[in-house]
Amino acid sequence: MTTVTEHATKLKNTYDSEMFIGRLGWYTITEEVTKDHTEFCQSLVDAFKGVTPSPELPPAPRATDIFKRACTNSERNKVPTEDSAVRSNYNVRPAGHDADHVWRVIVKEDIDSEGHRLSYTELVQVSFDRKNESIHFDDLEGVVDLDDASIQVVNEIKWFIKDYFKTEAGQLTAYAIRELVRKFLEKQIHAVKVRPSGGVYFIQEKFVDAVEAITTVVNDLDPTNAVFHTLPLLDDSKQREMLRVAFEGESVGAVEQLIGEMSEIIKSGKKISADRYAQFKESYDYLLTQTSDYSDLLDDAMAATHIRLEAMQSMIFDLMNNVKLKESEKQMIEVDF
Repeated sequence: MTTVTEHATKLKNTYDSEMFIGRLGWYTITEEVTKDHTEFCQSLVDAFKGVTPSPELPPAPRATDIFKRACTNSERNKVPTEDSAVRSNYNVRPAGHDADHVWRVIVKEDIDSEGHRLSYTELVQVSFDRKNESIHFDDLEGVVDLDDASIQVVNEIKWFIKDYFKTEAGQLTAYAIRELVRKFLEKQIHAVKVRPSGGVYFIQEKFVDAVEAITTVVNDLDPTNAVFHTLPLLDDSKQREMLRVAFEGESVGAVEQLIGEMSEIIKSGKKISADRYAQFKESYDYLLTQTSDYSDLLDDAMAATHIRLEAMQSMIFDLMNNVKLKESEKQMIEVDF
């Protein structure tokens, strides 16, 4: 059976690059994937050396976020009890925070076969010290009445939180890596989803070096759980029509959603922050640039998108009246437009 990689190589060896209108690309990064932050950043720097655009380096994972994930992932549900009609959920609930600490509390909730709560007991206060990044456990009164099996579960949860925090410190999650790849494709190289359910992108041929760089980064993460595939797309009328339909379907939907959000704000008369207004303006600028790019690529006016972008531009002007700004600042925004 011919693999995607073999088929892609055959196309590249058979046709000159000028025959390609772009690439199809799709990737998978499963939840099993984690990567040391420093190593991942270095892999980006190495792969994108001399290549533009390049992704922004991701921020280092925050210790407080790792602690919170540890607490969430430690939870145990529907644990059997001595009473066959009763199950116990051991959850770790938020219990406040300040500049120095984050608190959680381990609770035991007994439920019947229908999921109805029979009892609720707070067992252990868990505190995270932001300054020295340490975790402390303080047993509450509820622990006194626990049987040996329940005490074992609580001890396992304590151990899990400590171990998870130690193991995952400095590690980027699969979600963080997926988001970096997604934003790079959609925001920086203007990739377009060619499948309604998403997951398969078209990338213009002028970004081929960037695509190959991000492919290298993803494929070096984990040979089993992370893969990025690309496939050259020949420039013919059938492919152009497919791309035109995909682009206008995606861009028209995005513009209409933004118009709907702005319309609701204007109708309600509520005020929005300058940052929120800037987000609408940035979205408009991005969609305008992307539409111009694909109009040139496909030799098509993209009329449906342009009509809606004109309506969006008008609405952005109207939205200025809902921004919490001084008049002089509004004029500066208008000039910048």
